[in-house]
Amino acid sequence: MSGELGILKRVYFSPYYLLLNIATFFAYYLFFIFVLGLTSREEFLAIPSYIIYALAVSASMLLTISVYSVVSEISKAGVSTSLISALTTAAGGIFASCGCQTPIIGALLYAIGLNALAVSGIIAAIYAYRLLIFLLLIAINLLFAYYVLRKTAARSPKRQLTSINVK
Repeated sequence: MSGELGILKRVYFSPYYLLLNIATFFAYYLFFIFVLGLTSREEFLAIPSYIIYALAVSASMLLTISVYSVVSEISKAGVSTSLISALTTAAGGIFASCGCQTPIIGALLYAIGLNALAVSGIIAAIYAYRLLIFLLLIAINLLFAYYVLRKTAARSPKRQLTSINVK
């Protein structure tokens, strides 16, 4: 656990990565609003704003840690997980609308062969469980961030035990 905390400290005490995290937070928030605008023309948002901010923060944390992992060339785990942060934000934008007018989800479900009754049932279930879905998306971001931290910490060079740093 101390290896993961050390990497978090290196990432968030670096002005470059801190600036990257802030910039990606705003980018993901704007991306969320853009996807929400594609799926729903209404101004009604069925999710509390603090949950939306938490999704954007967790996605930006995942991307920042993934970029650190790739740039430091310690672990290549960040390459595959950086896409997940964008996907969870896009999914959040789709699921945040009121649930009754979700043309993207409906089009995808119709394309795989579901009938109108099944599509309306799935959309109603998404609306009913939208807060739980958002919490799940945040948890996915945090779990993948921890995964990248563990992979990066496991492959980072270990300190040599010398008489100076051993007490």
